[in-house]
Amino acid sequence: MLVSELMPLSSKNMGDWKYNELSNREDLESRETYLDKWMPRRKEMYKKLIEKHNPRVILAYGKGYWKHYKDLIELRDFNPIRDGFAITNGQLVLIPHTGNAISNSKLEEVGHWIRKNLLKK
Repeated sequence: MLVSELMPLSSKNMGDWKYNELSNREDLESRETYLDKWMPRRKEMYKKLIEKHNPRVILAYGKGYWKHYKDLIELRDFNPIRDGFAITNGQLVLIPHTGNAISNSKLEEVGHWIRKNLLKK
């Protein structure tokens, strides 16, 4: 199972960006600049990891990035499995971003669903 951030620099929400205040790096000037520079590289890195290790489940979070997760593997339509959660072709499970957007009990519920439905031997 693969659980990882698609983009490693986190923010409270998609509109929040503080890294331009913390660094003088040109690639951190804005979220758009950061994504333009690093998203293609990160997606390529994940494609290679997925191809090499072929995880049975990829747990992806952050609805703002779901369209990018679709690029990582051959995907079919999103099918809802729980409130706010979706599954694609049985390998990629999509959830809202953690923190305030999702409760621990919801995460636990989806964990049980993954174990029962996707990690069967």
